[in-house]
Amino acid sequence: MRKNIPRYPVPRKPPAHRRIKGKRYIFLAVALLLLFHFVVGFPPTSPKHRPAYLRIDKENTETNVLTWVGRAPVYEVTSIRSIYFQGINSISSQDFYVVFEPRFEETDILEGMTYSYRVRSMDRGQIPISRWSRHVKRRLSLTGTRLNVFDHPPTPIR
Repeated sequence: MRKNIPRYPVPRKPPAHRRIKGKRYIFLAVALLLLFHFVVGFPPTSPKHRPAYLRIDKENTETNVLTWVGRAPVYEVTSIRSIYFQGINSISSQDFYVVFEPRFEETDILEGMTYSYRVRSMDRGQIPISRWSRHVKRRLSLTGTRLNVFDHPPTPIR
């Protein structure tokens, strides 16, 4: 009995562990690229991209200085101020500002408030051309206050 021998050369496959290893590296590279994109973000390459790398200077206690990377001529900044009282978040105000450089400074900040900022690109006619950026927050804790129920107990009603 004769073995069934093919008449043409059969291409050899690499061993299974090598095939899986190659696919694993490709999957790992794509996963790292997507992780970098969603966590850090890529720098904007045109004015239509939303601003990236928003950052608040936390060293300054008198003002909030917000900086970002962008290539648009005009930006719109939204500033949301909220206060937390007994675990409940209540929005106290939201303001919109137009700035002409990738820097925004808000003065007269108060302790106990949480400040949240988002930025989007606009064209010279002040029409939005990008989506809102990711928001950044800064919570200013109360310092030097001693709010304690036992220091000032409620008086009973007689």
